[in-house]
Amino acid sequence: MDNVNISAIILAAGFSKRMEEFKPLLHIGEKTIVEHAIALFKKAGIDDIVTVVGHRSDKLIPVVRTSTSRYVINNNYHDGMYSSVQQGIKALRQTCDAFFLLPVDIPLVLPTTVRKLSNAFYKESSPMFCYPQFQSRRGHPPLINSRLIDAIFSYDGKG
Repeated sequence: MDNVNISAIILAAGFSKRMEEFKPLLHIGEKTIVEHAIALFKKAGIDDIVTVVGHRSDKLIPVVRTSTSRYVINNNYHDGMYSSVQQGIKALRQTCDAFFLLPVDIPLVLPTTVRKLSNAFYKESSPMFCYPQFQSRRGHPPLINSRLIDAIFSYDGKG
C-alpha cells in the first residue's frame, strides 16, 4: 500500500531522566535508537518522518539529518512530552491524513505492524485512531487521524 498520506512523528526531545545515557543516541547493534525508529517507518513505506528534538539537540540533529528525516526543535521540551507532540504535529498539520506517534525509546516495532495499521486506517474509512494490540493490551505506535489535530492543540495536556 502506498502510504503517501500518512506521516510519522518520533518524539526524541526529552531528558532521558531514568537513564544514565541519552536514550535516542544509545546503540542497538550498529545503529542508534533514533536511527532504528526512523528506519522502521522508512521500511514500512512512510516517507514523511519528523523527529522532535529538544534536549541535547546539538548531538541529535546530525544523526537525524544523516538518516534523512526532517526534524523540528521543541524549545519547550522541559514542559513534557505533550509539548513535543504538539510541536511535531505543527510540521504535519496540512500534509497528511493521519500520523504515527512513536516515543523514541520504543524503536523495535516491526514494519509489518506499521503497514497493517496503515491498511486498517484506509480500509476502515479513516477511524479517529488505530493502535496495535497484543494480548488485549494497546501498544505503539498509535496511528492518529489528522482530524484530531485541533483537539490536540486545544487540550491542555494534563493526564
